[in-house]
Amino acid sequence: MRVQGHSMKPTFSPGDLVVIKEAKASYVPRVGEIVAARPAALGGRAVIKRVGESIGTDYRLLGDDQQHSLDSRSFGPVAPHEIIGPVWLRLWPFRTKWSTSTRASTVGIFNHNCLYFLA
Repeated sequence: MRVQGHSMKPTFSPGDLVVIKEAKASYVPRVGEIVAARPAALGGRAVIKRVGESIGTDYRLLGDDQQHSLDSRSFGPVAPHEIIGPVWLRLWPFRTKWSTSTRASTVGIFNHNCLYFLA
């Protein structure tokens, strides 16, 4: 998925290419985790946001750059079935390590025709 807009800066910039891990039915997003979602209020348009809090069974999604973010403050909480899954890896451009949550860091490195994952 390609990042659009500036709402997730400095974590992601427009044009960054990220891999989304498709969520299983048992997936429960953690506060602080970065996820892709298709909020019904946006007509199913995909967005990448950080889980700000859990509100009952729904989630409040926020951009890292809140001054330039269309997020749950505008479109409201997101239901679990609207979450595609967590951002698992940035494919492009290659940068230093970043964290999608407080527990994990991952970087992808291309070497010829192979992609290596470092945890």
